[in-house]
Amino acid sequence: MRAIRSTSALVALLLLAGCGDLLNGVDSRDPTNLSYSITTETSTGTLRGVMLTWEAPRARDAWSYSVYGRPSTVGEWYLVGITTSTTFHDAGAPQRQYYVAARDADDSEFGRTRTITIEAPVSLAAPDALTGISLNRAVQLGWADNARISGGSAFRHYRVFSTAVTPSGGCDLGRWEVEGATGSNTFLVSGISNGVSRCFAVTAMSMSGVESAMSRAWIDTPRYDARHVVIDAFALRPASSGFIFHEAGANRFGAVVDGSRSDADFRVEQAQDGSFVIRAMRDAVRLAAFGSAPVPDLTSIDVAPATGYGASDLTVQPGHAYVFRIVRADGVRYGAVRIAYVAAGHVVLDWAYQSAAGNPELVVGFMP
Repeated sequence: MRAIRSTSALVALLLLAGCGDLLNGVDSRDPTNLSYSITTETSTGTLRGVMLTWEAPRARDAWSYSVYGRPSTVGEWYLVGITTSTTFHDAGAPQRQYYVAARDADDSEFGRTRTITIEAPVSLAAPDALTGISLNRAVQLGWADNARISGGSAFRHYRVFSTAVTPSGGCDLGRWEVEGATGSNTFLVSGISNGVSRCFAVTAMSMSGVESAMSRAWIDTPRYDARHVVIDAFALRPASSGFIFHEAGANRFGAVVDGSRSDADFRVEQAQDGSFVIRAMRDAVRLAAFGSAPVPDLTSIDVAPATGYGASDLTVQPGHAYVFRIVRADGVRYGAVRIAYVAAGHVVLDWAYQSAAGNPELVVGFMP
């Protein structure tokens, strides 16, 4: 590296500057607004270097730029590199201070930026305990707030990433995409395809621009759902007493249909004592109660059970949930309903359906 004395360099630059126009004390031939950001490997948090950016001189064209650095706030400056752009990445451990000088077509330096000092990088802990809730075309993510709590004033925000799931069931580590940033330990990823699994991870960004290692990945699969669907008792209004989770011919989900249709998944019947039952309408449909206690919300119906399904009618109760195993030509699908309300002649329910074949995940994701 080439060393120069800071005082002699400053004198030379002042002589080159001459009597150029000044704006707020800055020579119009100087490059300006030098800033930096620390760069790290996203997956591991390993320091990669420092990215410098600046603005070109306003009054004179620069053919290239010399980037100078030094390991402390005193002593000699060294030529770190030359670039024709207004950015420069200094790989590895950064210098303590930098400045940038503009060069003309004869390789003479004619203006310089202010000196910037690189603050000691602070690396935060990787976020812990990432989990997700499957929603309709969305996934609600949440994680422990350990990076913010332990980082204190050094914490800036979290960054959320997603990538495709490989055929072997792992995460495609070469295709991480940024979903967004947040100051809290929750994030809603929306606008994604139902029935297609995605892999998610979170990092923590410090005020000094250092990104932590990624959290442990979480795989989740959005599914179709809807709330407050009215299903009438078959004896009272047969035309609106049946339900199909996925009506393939019309390519619609959650269809209220005539309870006598041969392709209906189930229909609602009202017994003589006034209670309501759910009746499976096809041999390919089996149903089971989801536990023995009420659930507070549709999102409480996590993973459909592997066994326990039957063809018998189930008496429904408000707040309780019921799951369905549906055999189709291309594989098994799972659905669920939660009874929100029981009224005279009808029930009001919320429903969810996982369109991915063989995937019992209705709400909560799973670790890879």
